[in-house]
Amino acid sequence: MRDGIPTLKALIEYKNSASEEYVNFYSVVEDDATWFCDEWETPYILSWENNTWVCRQVESDVSFRKPVVSKVTKYTLGMGGDKSDLLVSWVMENGDIIPYKDVTDYIKGYEQA
Repeated sequence: MRDGIPTLKALIEYKNSASEEYVNFYSVVEDDATWFCDEWETPYILSWENNTWVCRQVESDVSFRKPVVSKVTKYTLGMGGDKSDLLVSWVMENGDIIPYKDVTDYIKGYEQA
């Protein structure tokens, strides 16, 4: 397991004149594990899918407009911080998952109901 961490770090970390990203902390947990972090933190969840590393970040923010409860960002990791196959979706109070392109219409329908 420890041999995989340098590979993951190489996929995530980068540094250039405009910005940098680095691994500050990591934890290996079971898929069904419950874990906690400070409310200001938004952890990245990495999983091995279809022979590649996929990253998910779930943001729960009280300032989202109703009925939105969270935003999910998903992408495939490439070397040196490269990201491909970006997909952003929104999770609603009733559990519906709405793609980014449809969220405005969904909220308008909710507000008119």
